[in-house]
Amino acid sequence: MALKDRGKKAIENFIENRAFFKHETLEGTHMLFGLGQLPEPYRSQLTNLDMYDDIDRVLYSYKTPIAWRTKEGVWIVPSVSYSRTTTNHQATIIKMLS
Repeated sequence: MALKDRGKKAIENFIENRAFFKHETLEGTHMLFGLGQLPEPYRSQLTNLDMYDDIDRVLYSYKTPIAWRTKEGVWIVPSVSYSRTTTNHQATIIKMLS
């Protein structure tokens, strides 16, 4: 199912304006609050960034981080397959970042 316009707008505001949000299964925040189903090596990478306070924002889908931005402004979107809904969330953020 395609991401609704409200969810897309929330992601867009999160990317551009650091506007944190919670929308259905999506959440955009400024800190790491869990790793969900994130596999290695991304799990260690994100944990290390958090340990050195180098995370600017984290986008979660179903409580799993699917994209994050470092304080240097670099977005990381792991190439990991999840559910159809989360894959849609990933595609939306990749499209918005390009």
